[in-house]
Amino acid sequence: MVFRHTASWCLLMGVTILASAHAAAAPASSGQSITKPAFEQLSQLKRTLFTVKDGLPSTIYAITEDREGYLWLGGPTGLFRFDGLNFEPMFKEQLPAEIITSLYGDRDGNLWIGGLHGNVTRVHEGVTEQVGRGLSKGTIMSFKQMTDGTLWVVTSSGVYRFVDGAWHRADHSDGIDVKFVWVTGTGVDGSYWIFAPDGAYRLRPGAKRFELTSANQGIVAMANLPATAAYPSGGVTADLIVDRQGALWIPTNGKLTRLHTDNMSGQAQLVAENVMGVDNHSDIQVTADFSDSQGNVWVATPDGLEQFRTTRFVPLVLPLPVFWPAITEDNTQALWVASASATPPIRVGTNVSVHPDLSGSSPCIANGPDGSVWFNGDKGIQRYIHDQVITIPAPPATGQQASLANPKQDCVDMRLAPDGSLWVSMRFTGVTRWDGHVWSTIDPKAATSIQFDGTRAWLAFLSGNLTSIDQGKLSTYSSRSGPDLGSLRKLRLGKSGLWIAGDDGIAIRTADRFIHLVGMNGERFQNASGLLQLSNGDLWISSARGVYRASAADVQSALSAPDHSLRFTLFDRDDGVEDAKNLVVSDDGRLWVSMRQGVAWIDALQMPPAPQAAHVSIESINDHDVRFSGASVPALEKGTRSVTITYAAATLSDPAKSRFRFLLKGVDEDWQLASDRRAAHYANLGPGQYTFEVEASNADGAWAAQPTRFAFQILPEFYQTWWFKALCAAVVLAGLWLLHLMRIRHIHAQLDARTRERESMARDFHDTILQNFQSLLLHVQVAVQSIPEGAARQKLDKALSVTENALNEGRDKIGELRSLAEPMEDLSIDISHLANRLNEMYPTEFSMNVEGEPRPLNASAASDVHAIVGELITNAFRHSQASALHVELHYDRSELNITVIDDGRGADLSALPSENSGHWGLQGIRERTRRVGGRFTIGVAPSGKGTRANLKIPARFVYAGRRLFHR
Repeated sequence: MVFRHTASWCLLMGVTILASAHAAAAPASSGQSITKPAFEQLSQLKRTLFTVKDGLPSTIYAITEDREGYLWLGGPTGLFRFDGLNFEPMFKEQLPAEIITSLYGDRDGNLWIGGLHGNVTRVHEGVTEQVGRGLSKGTIMSFKQMTDGTLWVVTSSGVYRFVDGAWHRADHSDGIDVKFVWVTGTGVDGSYWIFAPDGAYRLRPGAKRFELTSANQGIVAMANLPATAAYPSGGVTADLIVDRQGALWIPTNGKLTRLHTDNMSGQAQLVAENVMGVDNHSDIQVTADFSDSQGNVWVATPDGLEQFRTTRFVPLVLPLPVFWPAITEDNTQALWVASASATPPIRVGTNVSVHPDLSGSSPCIANGPDGSVWFNGDKGIQRYIHDQVITIPAPPATGQQASLANPKQDCVDMRLAPDGSLWVSMRFTGVTRWDGHVWSTIDPKAATSIQFDGTRAWLAFLSGNLTSIDQGKLSTYSSRSGPDLGSLRKLRLGKSGLWIAGDDGIAIRTADRFIHLVGMNGERFQNASGLLQLSNGDLWISSARGVYRASAADVQSALSAPDHSLRFTLFDRDDGVEDAKNLVVSDDGRLWVSMRQGVAWIDALQMPPAPQAAHVSIESINDHDVRFSGASVPALEKGTRSVTITYAAATLSDPAKSRFRFLLKGVDEDWQLASDRRAAHYANLGPGQYTFEVEASNADGAWAAQPTRFAFQILPEFYQTWWFKALCAAVVLAGLWLLHLMRIRHIHAQLDARTRERESMARDFHDTILQNFQSLLLHVQVAVQSIPEGAARQKLDKALSVTENALNEGRDKIGELRSLAEPMEDLSIDISHLANRLNEMYPTEFSMNVEGEPRPLNASAASDVHAIVGELITNAFRHSQASALHVELHYDRSELNITVIDDGRGADLSALPSENSGHWGLQGIRERTRRVGGRFTIGVAPSGKGTRANLKIPARFVYAGRRLFHR
């Protein structure tokens, strides 16, 4: 819950009413004014209440902040840590079983815990240690570490200093020797204050001794207050604290007072503001309080823990309530606030004033170059200048609309033209112009916004049309030819061009074209109600969500590249602005924004920077606590597949604005934006080393300079280890090698079987066919000798010669079959002999090139190689009609490579000889190639003419001496 209160609202309202009454009786020029406070009042601080529903412990007696920015809370239920979102119990089993009455986080990273019965515990990196040596029993009230590193503790019975691991009681040599203490606190200059019955003791930064003064003077000195400030007579219930603005907070029984100094009148005056309790109750019982490093004030009460903080947009304190106010500035840089309610216009300058002659209910306001300010309200249209009010009649309504017209409610926009004329847009009269004497109609339809650019006037309409009027020339841009933004709401001339806001976003008209702008992450700036471009080029946009700001550089980038997403910062209710409507900028750079029920401002040229991005700490991994660096981080158990990592960051001021992103190296390709839950979950992870990175952004979206890194390991199952994978790979390789050896053995077994078969064929051929041919030859020879010389005998002699040659070739073949077990020494010689024989019959030029050292072929493969090459050469001579035939014979270490190329007519693969033609043909060549484990290809020669055939056989299958094993 969020509460906002005005410390002395009733008193302020009373003063305002009296001031207004006095002003009404006085001359108009003597308008009563209320001094504008120069100090941020309680009503300008944002209040947020945390209760037990948020996880808060029921009672809090101590609050502190550690070095990382976390808030620590202590009380009867133990110790809790708060990161801005979550309250988490800590060290429940390690701490003494007593009520915590004091907490302190020192600069060395230690957390000091004091108890009701005098126990002191120090926590460092998650390790607790009892540090009570030298202390007498008494309630621990506060700790304080001075600039020199000295740590002091105040108990209900005395003051002690921590030296060499023990506590030493302070005495007269230290300037303080008390047996009873009321309260402690830290002053605006860092002095440590101890209030006791005999006065206030002050230890200045760097000093060795306390100084004694009166309690009243101590209150004055703590926050440089006027001398009228005094120590409360009713006693104090918690520490005295000084906030970032130098105000002193004093909690007493049933009351919390905030004291500060007002110097606006030229004389220091004490301002006392009483903090109201929950639901605006006057009583507030403070049990603990604290001012943190970011300027937040924390106050614990029975109702909960309340946070008071400044916002980046500072609320303007007004003496009267306003509703949807219109705002503008006059030539004295005073801000005018005109409310749509009955509240009259308010002038906010050095003083805040209300003029008695100005009427209320003014939804429209405009300023003129002469310093005049124009309003429309109950009395019509009024012009204020030099403290004088002049009323002119409202634009007349005619026809059926006349009875419905209500000037104080119908005004939509009002603007002064460069020529001094007043342009007014009203629902029932349209756009009219007052030239100082009469009204004239510009457009019968009401325009939502009017903007002037030199002599040109721009009008925006709910229909989506944009109209330009320049010296009587009217041009209209529809959604097709102009900005396609739905209903148009606001026009504003800026440095880059004419800015246009509509229901569907924003656009700009520049260089006679309209550019529709889209923000990062798909932001369309829908329902924008106002926009303003500053002289430095920054663009501000108001909407129900808040106020957007885009820097000049980002605006220029978006205009240069229409597909570029406009980077922006969004200021919303956490920054002190919501339901934003109108925007006005002062010459000094202050940007004013009107809201549903108020006005706020920010220094647009020197904006207060957002706090740096918080450091992210890793909380746990798979429920194993790793919050402290001293905690061990064991490797995750074997078989872990899912990992959940929780993290936290101290985001006390504005937790909703902080964003997180994370990355698991080796898994994520880019940063992953986190959800609202501060945890990262990964599934299907394997064993190995991992590094997790996470970082936070600040309220402006700037990421931390360095991410938090966390390394962890997932242990592997035995089947996920490297040695098991290596063993499996070795088994697979061994299996493949075994299959390879088996294939080689199978090929050699086939070759051995062929060898035995050919030896058997040679024996049968010799014992049958050759013997019969030899017998036939003898008989023919006897018959030839019996025939006389003549033509017949010559023919028989020739046949006898052919038969003898055939018989000799048969014997040669038998010799070849019987010699298959022996290596063939030189393939090239056999190829040359075959080519020479064929050359005698065919006019084809033959050539051969041999590369590498010739190697003998093993017997089982040689016959097939000779047969394949012989068939290729013979076919080339007989059928290719080639003029040249070339053979490339390469004896490589890894293979035998034979290429036959001719320049003949080319091979017709379908017409190559086959087994049916008496030769084994192409199919036979391929069968022989497979038998010897080779690879055969045939195609067109590289020249494009002729045929190229290639045979490749691995060395282990063809070269003699390469057989790995055989049966």
